[in-house]
Amino acid sequence: MNFSNFSFITYPDLPMSLPVSNYGKKGLGDNFADMYKATTIPTIADVKQIAVGDYHTLYLTNDGKVKASGFNNYGQLGFGDNDKRNLPTEIPNLENVVAIAAGANFSVFLLGDKTVKVCGFNPYANGGLGFGYAEDYEEHPIQPIQTLSPVYPNQEDAVTTFLIPTAIPDVSNIKDIAAGDDCILLLNETGKVYGIGSNGDGQLGLGAAISAAYTPIQIPGLDPVDKIATESKHTILLMSDKTVRSCGQNNSGELGLGDNLKRYIPTLIPFIGNVIGVVAGSGHSVFILEDKTVKTCGNNKKGQLGYDVGDASPVPQLVEGISNVAKVIAQNLYTIFVEDDGTNKTVKIAGYMKIE
Repeated sequence: MNFSNFSFITYPDLPMSLPVSNYGKKGLGDNFADMYKATTIPTIADVKQIAVGDYHTLYLTNDGKVKASGFNNYGQLGFGDNDKRNLPTEIPNLENVVAIAAGANFSVFLLGDKTVKVCGFNPYANGGLGFGYAEDYEEHPIQPIQTLSPVYPNQEDAVTTFLIPTAIPDVSNIKDIAAGDDCILLLNETGKVYGIGSNGDGQLGLGAAISAAYTPIQIPGLDPVDKIATESKHTILLMSDKTVRSCGQNNSGELGLGDNLKRYIPTLIPFIGNVIGVVAGSGHSVFILEDKTVKTCGNNKKGQLGYDVGDASPVPQLVEGISNVAKVIAQNLYTIFVEDDGTNKTVKIAGYMKIE
């Protein structure tokens, strides 16, 4: 999940952060507040992937270890406490990590053995992090676990936090992970997708009758899925035949289906094909095509779709002037396109971002 109004571009041995209020999540130490210049983050290098929550950041390094910084009020940093970290700090006893994802107040780690660990916010009302109800914890003991007060009379209203990365029970053979505000998607080696957490807006694609998944539930009726993306409250699924399905919130047409209607099951986008990559932003979506051009749809109030600022586009449209796309990062108010022609890398930004 990349909800906050900033992002990262990672080059070998040079992690850089772009504008946002600090809260320690940028890993720049105590003496930094709002930043409006690309700034090298101290104490960290050799970064493979970065994931950003509401107020915390995870850094996966090439040696399979993870560092974290920012708010830690729900244990989302994985250190076994609730203390904020202002500099990227290595999470202890966490190794062989191959991918990371961040929800609003929780973190997800895919390990080399294809299992998944999580830590942070675990609200029962929204399905939590995949451990079921409280009575299930006796079967799968979790330590340390902290119950937040007040203690609610109904189990569905209770809240717990997981202070250290803990394996989701009975999950294996996973090749990719994604996280939204309050949900997790797991993609396994055979192309099946499982959802955990809130389905209140249909973001898990499990149908309107299921409001939350307390343990991983397979999304039914899908052909093999190749890639997954989720952000805030909508989900984009790239199928093995290079078509795309979407579900969840659709206030700005971010599902690309030509309207603003919410979808509770993954629905084929009829306007697009030959897709090789998908990225979900907060209120908009990006599709990387086979010819390395890009189409976008959704919220365009700040021009984040890559064309003239104006009304939202509920249908994916081609972004002119973008080619040889190697990577896309979608945020709340802007989109970053990284072009690579084999010789030079060029970064282009669409939308609102103050850089000096």
